[in-house]
Amino acid sequence: MPRLNQGTGKYAMRIVDLGRISRYLLLGSILLLAQAARPENRIDSLRKRIDSWLRQVYPPDGPGAAIFVREQEATILRKGYGLASLQENIPITPGTSFRIGSITKQFTAAGILILVGDGDLSIDSPIDSFFPSLKDRGITIRHLLTHTSGLRNYTQAPSFLLWSQRGMSKSQLLEFLETNPQEFAPGTNWSYCDSGYFLLGLVIEEITGMSYERFVTCRIFSPLGMTHSYFGAGTLPQAKGYRVKGLTFEESKPVNQSAAYSAGALVTTIDDLARWDAALYDSRLLRSDLRSLAFSPYKLMDGKTTSYGFGWLVHRFYGEVFTEHGGIITGFECHVIRIHRRQIFIVVLSNSQNRTPSPDFVATKIASFVLGRPYEPSKKRISAGLRRDLQGSYLVPTRGIRCVEVDGERIYFKYPYGKRREMMPVDSLDYSFSFSFNRVRFVANPLGGISGFIFYGKYGEALFGAKVQDAYDLCGI
Repeated sequence: MPRLNQGTGKYAMRIVDLGRISRYLLLGSILLLAQAARPENRIDSLRKRIDSWLRQVYPPDGPGAAIFVREQEATILRKGYGLASLQENIPITPGTSFRIGSITKQFTAAGILILVGDGDLSIDSPIDSFFPSLKDRGITIRHLLTHTSGLRNYTQAPSFLLWSQRGMSKSQLLEFLETNPQEFAPGTNWSYCDSGYFLLGLVIEEITGMSYERFVTCRIFSPLGMTHSYFGAGTLPQAKGYRVKGLTFEESKPVNQSAAYSAGALVTTIDDLARWDAALYDSRLLRSDLRSLAFSPYKLMDGKTTSYGFGWLVHRFYGEVFTEHGGIITGFECHVIRIHRRQIFIVVLSNSQNRTPSPDFVATKIASFVLGRPYEPSKKRISAGLRRDLQGSYLVPTRGIRCVEVDGERIYFKYPYGKRREMMPVDSLDYSFSFSFNRVRFVANPLGGISGFIFYGKYGEALFGAKVQDAYDLCGI
């Protein structure tokens, strides 16, 4: 038998070398493929998991949402769910435009910062020179940006329903603010205030001589290529807005956009918001020091830190700094989340209002998937005796009565005459919610029973409620 492996045959060395080379090439290919596949496999896995959950949240035959999820340069998900129009059976796509309500505020804040960068305005300028009728109020531009002006919120006024239908002039807003005293001295407290952002739009117009609509188009949308973003007074968004009515949806009557103005009248798409997010990492629009201001929580005069910067909520969650904001305007609810350290960006634009789960919850749960800490409330069993102890009415100072209701083995948290929300036990005294990132921690009485609870909100607030009776009838039926 020929001894080819020892080089005696004509083709011995070729056979041996080709064998080795083939093995090396195969091994190298496997290693390269493995390295390349790791991030792709993670992205694919995340995409499938998030998509599977969203298909349950937004059925194909009802109003839905456009969703965008990105981590660094990788787009994890860009997809539409449900219908933009129920009557015409038009599906939502990534290109569908939506009203975004108060997400408008981050663009208004950016507009102010652009003017600061241009040298036309100071953050701490008093508003007296722009609004002489509000002189001697001690309010600055910074107070308007951070909801610390103490001004009354015009969207809570009895006249707002009429304004939202017929329109609202700038003189009507100023008259409302002139005739209503401030709720607190500027810088001493925090209270969400659409009035402040309406005034900021007027400041932009006063300084530039342009309409608010033209300013955001020329100075923000056009430079960033946000070609599907606009002030929503003339052109309607592609998605129609709906609200929950019983077990179905009805089309909402749109708000006159002059009443929303620079506090909530913009229309955009998920792709344009992705362009906006990318611009917040560099100096195309804003210097780094101005971007830092926008994302820094305001500190009150007593030293307490709020959870709000300039048009953005800023707080710690899941061990990360979340910078986010929601938007609600008739028929639409939206939410955006940025996690700067991980360069994560999440958008949920929805064309239905008062729906469970909310876009805030949807966006935050998506964030939990991307961060590798998926939110899954437990359903630990609680003894009948403890359930009886938890049940009752609780008084929260400055907020009123909250109730805990027991129905069989289920435990519910309830606001007066409001919808009850089921609580899921994490342990005997610590509870989470099915469609909320709020938590409730009950306080045991050393002598037995329950003396109260601490309600922990997603944005860091903690409210104590003292138990005032064992019955829950104070919340109504």
